[in-house]
Amino acid sequence: MGRNTGHLSLGIGKAAGATLTLIPEEFREKKLKFRKVADILESSIIKRLSQGYSYGVALLAEGVAGKIDIKELAQYEMLENDERGLLRLSEIQLGRMMQHYVHNSMISRGLNVKIVHKTIGYELRAADPIPFDAEYTRNLGYSAIKYLLKGRTGAMITFYEGKMKPIQLRNIIDPVTKRTRVRFVDIKADPYRVGRKYMIRIEEDDLIPPMLNRLARAGKTSPEEFRERFSYLV
Repeated sequence: MGRNTGHLSLGIGKAAGATLTLIPEEFREKKLKFRKVADILESSIIKRLSQGYSYGVALLAEGVAGKIDIKELAQYEMLENDERGLLRLSEIQLGRMMQHYVHNSMISRGLNVKIVHKTIGYELRAADPIPFDAEYTRNLGYSAIKYLLKGRTGAMITFYEGKMKPIQLRNIIDPVTKRTRVRFVDIKADPYRVGRKYMIRIEEDDLIPPMLNRLARAGKTSPEEFRERFSYLV
């Protein structure tokens, strides 16, 4: 879920305490390499192993697939467009592709790590509502009717700091595409920075001894090879 942005995945990853969450906004390049995403996953698994843990959870936002070069993705998956001509991101089994790629890469170095992929979709959307959901939607419904009874229209009702805040639809529609403007995750803002700090990922300090030696042992490679392979990720 999430289409081109990482809001949902980032929130789920933080709430669930995921080992790693990858969202499209952190990748600035126009054409993201499939190998880069795989290397982030693999290096995080190795770092996790070096800490004595043989388990973890990695979340891949739907939009990450949309950042990868279509020609490269087509090598691993049949791609389809929807009725608007847009790539069906939800149909791309990025988790499955990464599972095979990373597993084979680790096997080649003698690391037999079991990786299981799971595409989360309708079963999460169809989960039973919690009390927060009931209160929030009741507030929205009441406020929408109140807004209409005042003779107003053409707005989306939101709640901000405990108050109803109508947002005019004309202000969120792109005049060129005639579609809703997309609000991306600000990776410089605290919500992302907090999530990033809790992730198990390769950092600059990991590429110098003694941490480098420890990671190399966990990855069954030499320190030099490990640095050469993963240093571009930091």
